[in-house]
Amino acid sequence: MPIRQQIINFDCVIQHVVQREALLQKMENSRTTGKLSGQVRPTMSEAKNRMSRDLSLLNKKVTIRETTKPIM
Repeated sequence: MPIRQQIINFDCVIQHVVQREALLQKMENSRTTGKLSGQVRPTMSEAKNRMSRDLSLLNKKVTIRETTKPIM
């Protein structure tokens, strides 16, 4: 598989995980507050933990490391 396609696939996995995490967080918040509020995004470390767990379930070895500066 070409590297470009791998990057696109990986990006889709990341987007899916972050969206799912946001939905789970939203549901959890609605349980505590009793109403659905605006979109709540997970913190970066929560998203990374969830993502690496999901990717390990897909039998893919991926290392996610902290970067010192944000990628623009």
